[in-house]
Amino acid sequence: MGKIDGSHLRQQHRRRLPESGRIPSPSADESEVLRAAIGCTPGVDIARPRIVRIRNTLDLGVIEVSEALLDDVRREPRLVIEG
Repeated sequence: MGKIDGSHLRQQHRRRLPESGRIPSPSADESEVLRAAIGCTPGVDIARPRIVRIRNTLDLGVIEVSEALLDDVRREPRLVIEG
């Protein structure tokens, strides 16, 4: 995953009330969605977010993780790093 700078998104989303989260906001692409999610989640290290992407919860054969989680994956014997 590329470097994400969500500082402007964090400020934008903090101003919104929790009720605004009920209405989906349109996003240009997956990268924008991730930046928005990181920006409005408290306590996230914007420089190294810990993200797991599961495309299909019925098939957990392949998951994607951010670079910040690679050391955790390497320590887990049940997981294999591909690519």
